[in-house]
Amino acid sequence: MTRATVTSEKSELSGSARGRRLLRARRELAVTAVRLFEERGFDETTVEEIAEAADYSASTFFRHFGTKEDAVFHDIGERMTTYQALLDDPPPKGETWARMREVLLENAAYWEDSDPEFARARTQLFFREPTLYRRYLAHCDDIERILTELLAKQRGTKPEKDVSCEVIAAAAVGAFRAGFAKWLDSGGRLEDHIAAGLDVMEPIVGT
Repeated sequence: MTRATVTSEKSELSGSARGRRLLRARRELAVTAVRLFEERGFDETTVEEIAEAADYSASTFFRHFGTKEDAVFHDIGERMTTYQALLDDPPPKGETWARMREVLLENAAYWEDSDPEFARARTQLFFREPTLYRRYLAHCDDIERILTELLAKQRGTKPEKDVSCEVIAAAAVGAFRAGFAKWLDSGGRLEDHIAAGLDVMEPIVGT
């Protein structure tokens, strides 16, 4: 299933009563999973326990999520479409960095504003639990790959041969990751912390 398909299907689901029930179940299972992971630990919590606490069956859990990790990152597929859209429909030359920055900050705002308490709880979890942290890093790698390909496309180069594209993309994702860590440590707005990191890059990007 493509990332675009994930977003399309979610949009279609939200337009019907059945679809809204499915989205609500998905959300309730995710919130319950995070709560139990906090209380009992990720490895110690079973799918059956999550489903029972959320008043669903284990089979319902697996209709929504392939693994326990998926419950923590339940909306990542949807958010990744915003990065893929940059690659599928690149901004005009000279606006690439501005659009990259905009999308990174839009996703940071979504992460926190959609449910601030849930956002902080699941961020604390993936910084604490090695299995979840590996999944988080894998998503960061996906973002970095897309941004590298975007920069190379705009420059007419090969992403695997243009080290400057890799460096800029890695630095942008590094600012994203640093912003999350700073947000957990000192509070404030996640978006502001990431923006501060991206600001450091502004004088040297030139894209």
